[in-house]
Amino acid sequence: MRAFINLFFTIVLPVSLLSIIITTLYFLIDYNLTKSIRLGTLNGVFGGIGLAFFITLSLLIFRKIHSSASSTHKQSKESSPAVKKNVTPQSEPLNKTLMLLMDKEIAFEVSLHTISDQKIGEIINHDKQKGSISIRTKEGTIDITITALTKHTSEVMIKTDHHIENIQNIINYLKAKEHSFMDY
Repeated sequence: MRAFINLFFTIVLPVSLLSIIITTLYFLIDYNLTKSIRLGTLNGVFGGIGLAFFITLSLLIFRKIHSSASSTHKQSKESSPAVKKNVTPQSEPLNKTLMLLMDKEIAFEVSLHTISDQKIGEIINHDKQKGSISIRTKEGTIDITITALTKHTSEVMIKTDHHIENIQNIINYLKAKEHSFMDY
């Protein structure tokens, strides 16, 4: 509901102004300027509100369809046989890199929250200035390094000595938080 209200108020002013101008010009054909401005304003405001309502509703429906289609596409990509999920041996080092659409400080805080929320392991040390987090788990040590790419994007590098199952949980949680921040 919040997304609808925000989008509606963003759309209603320009649509109403455009509608007022168009209806005023239309009524100018049959009436004098004063009467056409009054009728154009009255019809333009009500018509603009109605039109903005339908535009907002259709945009939200298209967004919902697009997001569900893209999530279905992502799921089909993840489940495709070309993806090597279970092929990684337990003894190989694992390096994952992902880019997040959030600044470095927020990515660092979300990463810390991910570790504590998912109960992945014990945080050995963390340095917000350097953007580094070290985690001790039952399986080994996980090192997370967060660097700023631009003002509002960051890169998260996750390194381990060997394959640890919790890394995919960290990545999924970070991507879910990124998506929720973008929807907000």
